[in-house]
Amino acid sequence: MNDRIFFDEYEQTNVGAVPDLSALAHEEILPENSVLLKLTISGCDFKKTINSDDLVHDGDEIDSRLINAQKRLIDKQYLKDIQKLDSHVRRMLYDIGFRPKFLGQGTVITPLGVFNYTISILDRYEADRAVLIERLFERYEEAKRDVALRSPQTYCEDEYPTVDELREVFKVDRNFFSVSFPKVLEKLSEQAATDVYKNEKQKYNEQMNEAMTEIKQALRGGFVELVDGMLDKVRGIGTERKVFREGFVEKWKIFLDTFDGKNLSNDTELAALVAQARGVLSGVSPDNIKNSVETRINIENSLSEIKNNLDGMIGNVKRKARFA
Repeated sequence: MNDRIFFDEYEQTNVGAVPDLSALAHEEILPENSVLLKLTISGCDFKKTINSDDLVHDGDEIDSRLINAQKRLIDKQYLKDIQKLDSHVRRMLYDIGFRPKFLGQGTVITPLGVFNYTISILDRYEADRAVLIERLFERYEEAKRDVALRSPQTYCEDEYPTVDELREVFKVDRNFFSVSFPKVLEKLSEQAATDVYKNEKQKYNEQMNEAMTEIKQALRGGFVELVDGMLDKVRGIGTERKVFREGFVEKWKIFLDTFDGKNLSNDTELAALVAQARGVLSGVSPDNIKNSVETRINIENSLSEIKNNLDGMIGNVKRKARFA
């Protein structure tokens, strides 16, 4: 059957009147005390598609249907600081939030217990990103001249957006929202619709049960990684292969400071071990660990005990999502 004829017939099919859904109740399907954060980071990659019809190989034209060629309008070094900051903030949000697989990429469950902390990260990020973007604009003409000198054959001034146009492109949008299960299907009278409601409700319940399991497993897995990392570093002090980097210490601090707010599954077993780790590391600095054998022995013994308990809690379960 011709596609157009099929769709014409489909569009003319009488599917009945659309019911008024405005006053129908919804049921929350997110974990309690949490919201969804969708962070949209936009910018310009400064790439331009090349007309493939102009490409040749050994004197023969190349079939343009098989080639998708691009060129850089500016060297990527001019964008690396912005891209590095974008990646860093995404990792931070993933460290204090939770990404269940059914939500898709770019959306994070944010516990209300770390909501203010998340806002402070986003505020600082947007301010820092604005500074880096202005720095890019200040060097924009330099970046263009660099390309014109290195590749005069491909340089074309008309292909470059203006700074005003770029200001409209480099943006950060943050949206917090919740997801609800529509009980509209329960209100419809047809048996088919009622069956659909029951099936969809069951699927959502299964998804949320799985999500809560993932939260518990991922939070435990994140703690295991930190404990393993600390033990590895403490045991390796005195060798060239182990150093305490600021990023590692910061990860520990973020985990311990935000754990109570992130513990959506109310994992009391893990909470007890985290409290034990707080006691071990309270007031201990990287210098203390490096310079005091007694401190290292105490940390190693205490964290080894915590690690043994963690291994018994986790078993061979693999982490399905990040919630560190």
